Amino acid sequence: MQIDFGIWDHFERRRDVPVPQQYREKIALLREAEGFGFYCYHIAEHHLTPLDLAPSPNVFLAAVAQATSRLRVGSMVHILPLYHPVRLVQEICMLDNISDGRIDFGIGRGARSIEHEWSGIDPDESRQRSEEILAIVVSALSTGNLAYRGEFYRIADAPLDVHPVQKPYPPIWYAGGWEFAGRNGLNFLGRSANDLTGYWGLWEATRQRSDRLNPTLSVPRAGINRQIVVRETDAQAEAIARRAQAVHARNFNATSLAYPGGRIVPQMSSDIDDARTRERVLFGSPATVRAFLERIVDGVQDKPSFYFTAAIQWGDITHDEALESMRLFARSCRHFGQRRQRQRCDSQRANGEAQMIKRFSTLYAGQVDHEDLGFDATPVNERWYSNDHLSMVFETAQQMASAMDRLGFDTLWMAEHHFQREGYECIPNILMFAVHLSHLTERLRFGCGFNIAPMWHPLRLAEDYAVADLLTGGRVRFGVGRGYHTREVETFGAPMLDADANRDLFEEQIEIILKAFREPSFSHQGIHYTFPPPVPYRGYELKEITLVPRPQTVPAEIWQPIVSASQRGLDFMVEHGINGIVGGGAASTQIGSPVVEAWREALARRGMQTELGGNLIFGLSFYIADSEDRAFREATPILEEYQKMFAPLGFVRGITDEQIAMVADRRTAREAGLANVRDQGWTLGPPERLVERLLELEAAYPGLEEVNVGQPVGTPRRILLEQLELFGRHVLPAFRSAQAAARAPAAGD
Repeated sequence: MQIDFGIWDHFERRRDVPVPQQYREKIALLREAEGFGFYCYHIAEHHLTPLDLAPSPNVFLAAVAQATSRLRVGSMVHILPLYHPVRLVQEICMLDNISDGRIDFGIGRGARSIEHEWSGIDPDESRQRSEEILAIVVSALSTGNLAYRGEFYRIADAPLDVHPVQKPYPPIWYAGGWEFAGRNGLNFLGRSANDLTGYWGLWEATRQRSDRLNPTLSVPRAGINRQIVVRETDAQAEAIARRAQAVHARNFNATSLAYPGGRIVPQMSSDIDDARTRERVLFGSPATVRAFLERIVDGVQDKPSFYFTAAIQWGDITHDEALESMRLFARSCRHFGQRRQRQRCDSQRANGEAQMIKRFSTLYAGQVDHEDLGFDATPVNERWYSNDHLSMVFETAQQMASAMDRLGFDTLWMAEHHFQREGYECIPNILMFAVHLSHLTERLRFGCGFNIAPMWHPLRLAEDYAVADLLTGGRVRFGVGRGYHTREVETFGAPMLDADANRDLFEEQIEIILKAFREPSFSHQGIHYTFPPPVPYRGYELKEITLVPRPQTVPAEIWQPIVSASQRGLDFMVEHGINGIVGGGAASTQIGSPVVEAWREALARRGMQTELGGNLIFGLSFYIADSEDRAFREATPILEEYQKMFAPLGFVRGITDEQIAMVADRRTAREAGLANVRDQGWTLGPPERLVERLLELEAAYPGLEEVNVGQPVGTPRRILLEQLELFGRHVLPAFRSAQAAARAPAAGD
């Protein structure tokens, strides 16, 4: 379950504080909220009432967006009938650009008839007007044109000059009736667990409807809101809440409570005991507040998400009082979701429902920072960097290794490549670099992903690995591959254009390397190599040789990417004790594809019975951000850069020659129809979603012990380090017990 916390706000006027000061204090409070990790700030809209000091939510949200950098900001809700759609659409586009794609858009028709009447709107038309305005907004933001003909609005052809950052439009929210929200695929705020149960049932039942809104939202946020006061003791919180409730009720009742259609809402009671009984207000110590959340979440624990919004400053609560409530709430509850997931992990493992992913690694292929990324950026063949810029990869790898060692990752895998002036894969010798990095770290291991055997003399590769294994105390993991760059392999005098010749050479080289590792002395006679040559040496005829030194890690751990997944290839790997890597980088097969079952069958043919996923590493692409939409937007140019580079090399599966040609040209690349990050199976959004995905892998593949997580070639250094930090701080803790077990020495060691 994805669990997030936000802030919901009636920006109430306090008579004892000047208005300009209240605006400054509110913005300062929201800067603090960003630092505490709140997901979004949602502001209500009301008019001519002390209940709302920001009757123009767009103006205030623009100010908040400028004062923050990560906190999402939005309405809850815009009263749609009070807006002309042409102005509303343009202001949404402005806000989304001002905030760099952090706007959320709440919709409603308004709960007070008098607000419609003040704006010259017939309250009885409010529903129809809302539906029409929403249709215009969605169409205009999606298509870039405001053209529309309806009952209330007729707009001629009107192309937008400014478009939203979030595509096709910012996430849409609804508060109140769960039926409308669930049926239309909207994010939702309700009052109770029953509301959420109804919402999720309808959301699931209608998820295949083509006319649902929020088309890019695979998992919506749905939750409840409460006015809260948190203090060290229940009594301290109650004293503030009792005082604030009297003022809040007076502000709430200041204008007519007649709803459209004539229904009259009873006046709000100033009695805090009544509000507590009806669970309208939540106040108490951190333990009291946490217990309430536990109870609500227990009622919806089988749902995809839970979102709790807290009204922090309401009634006459001061800035300092609100800040203290926020601090205590954040301290006790902001890791609530992670604690729940860790408890779930431990429970599943204790009950035998899931095995343990014990190790997490990442791959760095050796890319530089490009000046631009994506289909609209510089074509691959036009990139040509200076030697200084190409050499930045060593500093990047050092920073990654340091962060991974500190955070508790297991292995930094690196790739061997040559002659890449374009800057995508620029580490020519993994083993040499791994020895250097081992001296800068304490525990982190280094993986060869992969040494391209056809570009090596097999005995030189065996010797170099053995030396690295000894110098690092066994912290280098050996990996081999056949290569895929003709420029590299053919330049070293080995076949690449002839795939069969390449495979034959590779398989003979592996046989030699394994003999050298495993046997005190050996000889070999094959198609490509004869060892030793029949020559006299120191008075005797040379018949066998010894690798000096041999690795200290016996048997040597060997890994290879699974690419074509042919039976011949899988059987060769199993016969020679080579483990497989699936998904990511050169291992272009997909997690969940038939190759995983085919691998287990290959093991079984050699008499090795394993759980599904055994003797494999899975590769998983992810991008952590405060929302799925933001992760999608930020990850898209990275994937596009990867596709530009690797489509001609066969690593974009299912692509045609025509599509390859289109991707090479920035004028046609977007028309090629390549898969986006969602189609490619990336896990996007908050850390909780990534934990859920990993738990799913544990359950589906009981033999899986290691996952290689990260972003593909093209990702800038800043993002690589940021994503490692987020994964290490927010995802790894859920699997910490399994990692500890993996590192612990066996009994008797």
